[in-house]
Amino acid sequence: MKTFSCFNVVASSVVAVVTSQNTVGIQAVHPLPPELVALQIDSVVEDVGVDAVKIGMLYAKEIIDVVIEKIRQYSWSLVVLDPVLSSKTGHKLLADDAYDSLKELMKYAFVVTPNVREAELLSGLGGRSQEDMVKCAEEILKLGPRNVVITGGHYPSSGKVLDRLYTERREAVKLEDEKLESENTHGTGCVYSSALTCYLALGYDVVTAFKKAHFFTKSAILHGVRHGKNFGMVDPVGEVRLQAERYFVLSEVKQAVSEVLEKQHLFRSFCPEVGMNVAMSLERAKAPSDVCAVDGRIVKTGKGLKRVGDVEFGASKHLARLLLAYKQFNDKVNAVLNLAYSPDLVSAMQDLGLTCAFVDREKEPKEVAEVEGSSMSWVVKECYEKYGFLPAVIYDAGAKGKEAMVRLFAESATKAVLLAEKAVEKALSKKQ
Repeated sequence: MKTFSCFNVVASSVVAVVTSQNTVGIQAVHPLPPELVALQIDSVVEDVGVDAVKIGMLYAKEIIDVVIEKIRQYSWSLVVLDPVLSSKTGHKLLADDAYDSLKELMKYAFVVTPNVREAELLSGLGGRSQEDMVKCAEEILKLGPRNVVITGGHYPSSGKVLDRLYTERREAVKLEDEKLESENTHGTGCVYSSALTCYLALGYDVVTAFKKAHFFTKSAILHGVRHGKNFGMVDPVGEVRLQAERYFVLSEVKQAVSEVLEKQHLFRSFCPEVGMNVAMSLERAKAPSDVCAVDGRIVKTGKGLKRVGDVEFGASKHLARLLLAYKQFNDKVNAVLNLAYSPDLVSAMQDLGLTCAFVDREKEPKEVAEVEGSSMSWVVKECYEKYGFLPAVIYDAGAKGKEAMVRLFAESATKAVLLAEKAVEKALSKKQ
């Protein structure tokens, strides 16, 4: 259902089988009475209507027969069948006496989407070569479906995965992609067939839908999460959630920067000569492109402060590397800002209850300083090795060619600015 929601289509479910399962395996399978399945289908048709049908696990012969009857009754033509035969952990999900009914059901499918193992079982053929898969597809097409997609998630190729579409006109379309090294693959087949159904329902031709469903499923695997003891789950809404998070982080940094500029009479005194910045990362940030900051930093003007460029992702390499290095030790921290070093400022931060730690930049190894982007990682690691923890504030007195700096870390950009505002106001009061 998560997959369907990503496409802004209305999906109504019909429950055919109830299972007891977790990431370790399936403990029990209980097919519902066929007449109840039939009533559910009628309820959906009579109220919402049906433009496309996606069929997953049906398990029992009697249930499959009912589904065939309803397809005939309502003259459905856009039917996507995911022929579920067994679970990833090896539990049988189709009764022994149901194979013939499943093959009969295929006659009414616009597309069937077996994986490699399922294609072998349905065709009665073996072998894993591309030629073998062509033969499997030809045998499955003889059963009546208009198109066959054999997904390659279980296909052992050298670092690649291969999905294949075979059409009723005996055309073959191949899609080769990198094999993802992920154990978060539970639900891959269901997500793929659901995405394929959505693209077809939205009017895409079968070749385009085949390709788009592949990349949608790939995204779901990349965003997958592991909660249990065994395989993790794919996350079809992961990309949607990521875009929402990017918007939130962008808004956070913009608000934080606005607050700095509104209080520039306070912050100007502690703006470094190289400029200051406010950066915030995505929770699962892996690269500077996952960190949002001000392009060109915030710099001093004759009267106050000025934001040089726009707030955007990938704008800051310096603070981004610092934040990414910090998050390796504490992933709850997502934001950082920098200010010019002042003993009064550090003292004010300590008075606010912020933990502060000093790092001697003079001790930075030459080989680290000479490698672009290595200095910030060294600062974090040096601090951790010296104190055994990472504080809220890391500061230094500078070094040759390096301005003395204070770096304040927090859970969000606005919180970092709020803490910094209190500190600079307190520090300024000490000077008076």
